[in-house]
Amino acid sequence: MKLTNTQKRMMIIWPLLLIIVAGIFYFIYINGLQQEVSDLEEDVRLNEQMSKALQESVEEMEEEEIAVNDLRARLPRHMDEAQVIRIVNRAATRTNSTIQSYDYQEHEVVTVNELFEEEVEQGTEEIEVLTMLINGQTGSFGQLERFVDEFETHDRLIQINSLQIQTGSEDDISFRMQFSVFAYDE
Repeated sequence: MKLTNTQKRMMIIWPLLLIIVAGIFYFIYINGLQQEVSDLEEDVRLNEQMSKALQESVEEMEEEEIAVNDLRARLPRHMDEAQVIRIVNRAATRTNSTIQSYDYQEHEVVTVNELFEEEVEQGTEEIEVLTMLINGQTGSFGQLERFVDEFETHDRLIQINSLQIQTGSEDDISFRMQFSVFAYDE
């Protein structure tokens, strides 16, 4: 049986087309995984830094005094808005909540004295404060409580400033939460 020119071309084109499609799929899939790995490595690096700082802080801490070193242990060295968004998204995913909007309300630099509203010995250090407002929706009060717990128990210092709740039905709870995250201003 003799192959025609069209059949020969098709035998060459189809494997090449399959290789190209497989290459594109591989590139897109691997690129996405590399970004996810990069994000996870950043989270691990931050957690190791905080763990080391917390261990040092526990060794130096006095019983009733809140020291600047304790604050340092929970503050990263720079403000990473992408990481804050990942924290919010991770909390939403874990609690089956939906975040409908993110609003950066204020991004300022304050001194430790301004933050604590009192004189602290090392109070001239500057701290970056990012205040955000998120609007979201969840299915129950239990899910909303778990969502808030994700923030309160996170290793990073997060202050919830306000939480407004609006119920449409038992399965439809809308919320608006304002929170602040902190970092050292370098």
